[in-house]
Amino acid sequence: MSYSNSFSDNKNSSNQTYHYELVVTNQGLGPAIVSDYAFYYKSKSYQNIAQILKQIKTEHKLDSTKTVILTNLWKNEVLPVGEKLSLIKIEDERLGPLVEKYDIKIMVQYKSLYGQEWRFVNDDKSGPKEVE
Repeated sequence: MSYSNSFSDNKNSSNQTYHYELVVTNQGLGPAIVSDYAFYYKSKSYQNIAQILKQIKTEHKLDSTKTVILTNLWKNEVLPVGEKLSLIKIEDERLGPLVEKYDIKIMVQYKSLYGQEWRFVNDDKSGPKEVE
């Protein structure tokens, strides 16, 4: 498992856009079977990303936003080798920078077909750790 944040701030005379995306990728040798997951914002656990975005919008008094696409993880979901799952995709010049600034944390626990289990946390630079 790995993750990536991508963002861009394109400004020209007629249009301002901001793109933010959080992607989880299975870079292993076999499928990854999701056994557990959690999302964190300001050290508080949330069941899904939508709850975190709602909290950020409330804190910053954002009534509406432009394009926001969310994908949830599910227990027992299978991520094939090379699969990229975009958990958050935001095209909004107000909400995107806020999500980037607050650095949402994710934890994904997953198993191999052989029963080995690992835990991945996106801010842990050492990579996935085996669960015993």
